[in-house]
Amino acid sequence: MSKTTKVLLILPLCFLLSGAKLFAQQSYADSLLSVISVANDDTNKVKNLVDLAWEIVLTTGDYELTITYANDAIAISEKIDYKKGKAEGLNVIGAAYMFQGNYPEALNNYQASLVIREEMGDKKGIAAAYSNIGLVYMYQGDYAKALKNHKASLKIEEERGDKAGIAGSYNNIGIVYEDLGNYPEALKNHLATLKIAEEMGDKSVIANAYNNIGSIYEIQKNYKEALKNHRNALKLREELGDKRGIADSYNSIGNCFRAEGDYSQALKNHLASLKIDEEIGNQPGIASAYHNIGGIYAAQGDSAIFKGNKNYAMNNRYPQAVENYIASLKIREEIGDKAGIAATYVNLGAVNLKLKKYQEAMKYLNNGLLVSKEIGNKRIIRDSYNELSILDSTQGNFGKAYENYKMYIIYRDSLFNEEKVQETAQMHMQYEIEKDQILEAQALEKEKSRIKRRDTLQFMVIFLVVFLVVGVILLLGFIKVPAALAQGLNFVSLLLVFESILVYTDPYLDFYTNGVPAYKLLVNILLATLIFPVHTYLERRFKRRLHLK
Repeated sequence: MSKTTKVLLILPLCFLLSGAKLFAQQSYADSLLSVISVANDDTNKVKNLVDLAWEIVLTTGDYELTITYANDAIAISEKIDYKKGKAEGLNVIGAAYMFQGNYPEALNNYQASLVIREEMGDKKGIAAAYSNIGLVYMYQGDYAKALKNHKASLKIEEERGDKAGIAGSYNNIGIVYEDLGNYPEALKNHLATLKIAEEMGDKSVIANAYNNIGSIYEIQKNYKEALKNHRNALKLREELGDKRGIADSYNSIGNCFRAEGDYSQALKNHLASLKIDEEIGNQPGIASAYHNIGGIYAAQGDSAIFKGNKNYAMNNRYPQAVENYIASLKIREEIGDKAGIAATYVNLGAVNLKLKKYQEAMKYLNNGLLVSKEIGNKRIIRDSYNELSILDSTQGNFGKAYENYKMYIIYRDSLFNEEKVQETAQMHMQYEIEKDQILEAQALEKEKSRIKRRDTLQFMVIFLVVFLVVGVILLLGFIKVPAALAQGLNFVSLLLVFESILVYTDPYLDFYTNGVPAYKLLVNILLATLIFPVHTYLERRFKRRLHLK
């Protein structure tokens, strides 16, 4: 699953934490601005500012404006000593930095939000903060810390009985395992999310779970199952009218068809995604859709060249690819998506190279190399040098082509080595995770054994007490006692016997009655009915034996 897709998957969770509602229409943002402009410096103004910040970060990708409104909310919160407002403001700033890829700042803001939530004793907010911190560590590749925080969030949500929170934690744990390449464990957690979501009847979460499950099958190249799950997600999102989700599902379905080489269906779905993103004003989504469409046109051009239809490729498909890449580039420049800008520059360079527009190709490839070096993205740097080497070779600049090819090899090998190191680290991480799971299972088994020993000892004590009481009653047969005392001793013995039976049978009652109180009561009445004749018989025997005063 790509990092972009992961961001889309966690948006509902992040947005849930703020308490805001997702309305992509511009009118919603306008209405919030109108309310804020006339509001006093109070809690309602803080809430509206936080809602507006979320609206902007999710629909326009204007991170600077998002942070500005969130800081305004924090300033007012500090002024009126509204801790919850400050925590929520820090939360949305953390999300903005996370979407930008500024993980240290995202972590600082999420941790600051956590401190305030802990001071307030806000369990829901604490769980949310742990979850967000886990997301940042996941993006940084620190999977041990990511799992630790997501499991901390899960534990709190389970204590609270918050099914929505539990489902969210399972979702994020599944994504971490997916990054680790542990697809069975990832699938297990996403299926757990799906089960809880179905119990809640929450179609939005169900759709999200289907999307995640589909993505795992996509990685495993099981496109049949991937498409099945993505279509399930799409159907639910259409029922909900979740346009952002619908666009995401179309995008995922398009990716599956492209991987299978069905460019016609891939294009159809990416165009559907683009149309919806344009309707809701989702700028990052629009840029991504244009980029995907450009990639399909480029792939169709390559296919046409391979089949000998050069004219179709040069006059139709490649120009269409350029047109869509430029549309994507324009939006990515507006929203400051540098990684997207660099990737689009390189793709534009590659297509212009195929069109034999060498000056344009050189310009775009050099720009891609410059931006990718600026952000330190080795994959795009590698691709830039590779295309530059091909371009120089095509133009007869063999010396420069050789230099660029050497740089390509350096970055290719560097990435290969990093991937091997990361693969080794992930294997080690997986070992540590499995070791922790074994230790947890052993600790649980040890606790079960301790409880069993404790219960056995207590049962023995109960039997001993019952035996002693009955023994005392029998011994009283040798001395005279008041009738009231005899009646009392008889009642105590009956009560002890009845309660002992209940203690022993309670676990079995829970199992066979599923803990339903009405069923347990009926069984207890039946037991009491059975014990009553025995009690009557024993009472007569005791009275004959006792010397009553």
